[in-house]
Amino acid sequence: MCEGWSEDEVNALLDERICSFGWTTMGVAGRRGQPTWTYTIGLAIVGHPELLIATVAPERAADILGDLADRVVGQGERFDTIDEATCVDALTVAVRDVHPAHVERGLVGAGQRYYHWAGRPMPALPVRQVVLPDSEFCRCHAGSQPQLHLPHVLFGTAGPNRAERRRTARRRRGSR
Repeated sequence: MCEGWSEDEVNALLDERICSFGWTTMGVAGRRGQPTWTYTIGLAIVGHPELLIATVAPERAADILGDLADRVVGQGERFDTIDEATCVDALTVAVRDVHPAHVERGLVGAGQRYYHWAGRPMPALPVRQVVLPDSEFCRCHAGSQPQLHLPHVLFGTAGPNRAERRRTARRRRGSR
């Protein structure tokens, strides 16, 4: 949509890819210096949580997610009950639940809009984060992946504005 496509055109393209391959990926460019993230769309159709990788180059994230998604759709493999998986290049990754608060904030918004458009609304869309080992990053970016299993981590959002911060501070002061 950032390139002028309508929401229907984007959803039709996603639907075409999902019908052809069983899944697709969506890359999101972070705003104002925020990191990027990439996630699958289509795995929920086969009863599996969507998978998400944050702060990893989109091409690398797509390779890893593609390997895992192909195994879910093609071989029936499950990554919703395990804490670790091996994928491309014998890379061992951690797999953990994304807290529903992040989904509610729109972290996988295009996926949610797609499912609604396709007649499969999923307000509580389950998502799991694929976490790469720190050895995959340069020294200054090791530890940069957000801990999305925690509800209070702000990721993919600009955070509260000035009025919201003041309102929160007033509530805190009033509860003492």
